[in-house]
Amino acid sequence: MVERYGLDNAKRNGSGWHNVTPPRYDCRGGKNAPARAIMAVFRLTSPTAFEHEPVIDFFRRALNANKLPIEPTIFELAQRCGEETLGIFVATEIGAPQGLCIVMLPTSNFMLAPQVLAAFNTGPHRLVVETIAEAKRWLEGYGFRRLLGCNRSGAPDKVWLRAFKSAGNAEAIGTAYEFRWG
Repeated sequence: MVERYGLDNAKRNGSGWHNVTPPRYDCRGGKNAPARAIMAVFRLTSPTAFEHEPVIDFFRRALNANKLPIEPTIFELAQRCGEETLGIFVATEIGAPQGLCIVMLPTSNFMLAPQVLAAFNTGPHRLVVETIAEAKRWLEGYGFRRLLGCNRSGAPDKVWLRAFKSAGNAEAIGTAYEFRWG
């Protein structure tokens, strides 16, 4: 289990990352070798993070996988990343972003519960588990104990649900349709 620092104890640094989970360290290089952070989960809270090309490249891949418009969505996330209602959780392994879960708190009575807006992972399954765990802790801090999500990834629902297994028991509560005209 990763020892967790709550949002109250986390410190912001100039990169725009808000460290939620302290990194795990790999010290296999011997007693004099520097420890390398192998995994950490961050809540993105500052638009300055979007000034780094590796971060933008990661978001491009993640948004493309979720079939979202890439550049307008990156712009919106950069503008809104500090909002209280938006949780952008990024998981890194050996310093590189590999996992993403974007969650939004309800802003209207029409939103039945917090919603997963996008999810993406290129790393090991434990990154998914840790990222979802941090999103759940964040939601619980606002009194929520459920989450709605829509599989936009193109992966079969069975695969998508397996990735979210650590979020709790899934129950289908309706069917989503897309209507197009023109």
